[in-house]
Amino acid sequence: MLKSNLKKNLIFLSLYSTVALVSGCDGLADATNSNEMLLLTTQKLEDKPPNYRPIPHRYDNVKQVAKSSPNYPPITTTSNKSQIALAKHLRRKRVKFYGAWWCPHCHEQKELFGKPAFKLVRYIECADANEGRQQTPVCAKAKIQAYPTWRIKSKTVEGVQSLETLANLSGYRGSRNFTSP
Repeated sequence: MLKSNLKKNLIFLSLYSTVALVSGCDGLADATNSNEMLLLTTQKLEDKPPNYRPIPHRYDNVKQVAKSSPNYPPITTTSNKSQIALAKHLRRKRVKFYGAWWCPHCHEQKELFGKPAFKLVRYIECADANEGRQQTPVCAKAKIQAYPTWRIKSKTVEGVQSLETLANLSGYRGSRNFTSP
């Protein structure tokens, strides 16, 4: 039973090392001395090291990191009912907004929504606050080449877009009084 559980929980095995890291167990296992893995230590692997950072959800991936950046500008505008309704519509339609915390045009796009409405937008941060302008793997995989970038249905639209344009591209049929209160 123990051998079976250890094999199921094996994450990494170095071919050149005698130690295998086993997730979900109470320690490290010696994977080369016998067919059965032997527990070597009782230190729990669940104990997180001081530099541990969890893998964030793909839509919130760097919002947390970006907010910790000293240069992350706050959204100062408010939202009206139409802006909030559009943001909800864009979320339902799975529209994605790719941006970077250091990008002034991205900040301008956020200000068009206002703080309450922008919280509803599927925003993917493409610049890790700790890595400067290096693009995150999520955005590299999505082949994002400019900021801001919108993915609406099968279309990619770059640059700041008016809320009216986003409404048209996404098929929004609600109120279009997009002026901030």
